[in-house]
Amino acid sequence: MRTIFCLFDSLNRAALGCYGGTDIPTPNFDKFSARAVTYDNHFVGSLPCMPARRDLHTGRLNFMHRSWGPLEPFDNSYPELLKESGVYSHLITDHLHYFEDGGLTYHSRFASYDFIRGQENDPWKAMVQPPVDRLREKMAKKHYDFSGGGRVNDPERLRIQHTINKESMLEEEDMPGPRCFSSAFEFLETCMIILEPNSLLSFPVWTTLNMVLRIWENSFQESFRVLVDLRLKQSMNCVTRFGR
Repeated sequence: MRTIFCLFDSLNRAALGCYGGTDIPTPNFDKFSARAVTYDNHFVGSLPCMPARRDLHTGRLNFMHRSWGPLEPFDNSYPELLKESGVYSHLITDHLHYFEDGGLTYHSRFASYDFIRGQENDPWKAMVQPPVDRLREKMAKKHYDFSGGGRVNDPERLRIQHTINKESMLEEEDMPGPRCFSSAFEFLETCMIILEPNSLLSFPVWTTLNMVLRIWENSFQESFRVLVDLRLKQSMNCVTRFGR
């Protein structure tokens, strides 16, 4: 049996049709919810991003003893435990904080990983002197303050970096989220067929929905392509199973 674990980072429950949302069409999530189990009694353990991920990696609440930060040397991380037991795991993520000071040591627990660049304030695209006037016209003033001119020592430079990254994102497929899924499909199509039956694919995507899919050998591609909106507890014990 192969496992696909998807973590959506900022997706509001009210935006999903399977939870009664009507403002945004979510046909693929609704299809999957109809043929799966949809959980509606989920309580977040630790927030925001890295504390929540430490909960997921270790199975215990991060906020019981510390705040935002990396995995500790004494933490038992489930991808690392899987690796030690001979289970191959692969992480696909556009989550910048995995690679920032203070947020490291999560991605290295997997057997391999793919970092999709460009999300949030990722220092991905270089621009010494940003075209502030043009960027100001594109972005809302309440979110982006260009008064510092976008210089490298501008306190708002991190936020402005997001606008610089978006200069290279002309189509939907250029965005980090779709690129995460494209990388996942590529991994499934080229690697899963030669891996042992026990393997894990994990990809956090920048969109507070947690989803665990257990997909059986002869149906994983079909099931994965109708990727869903599913609310799960932050626990490896909560899974959705597909028969052959």
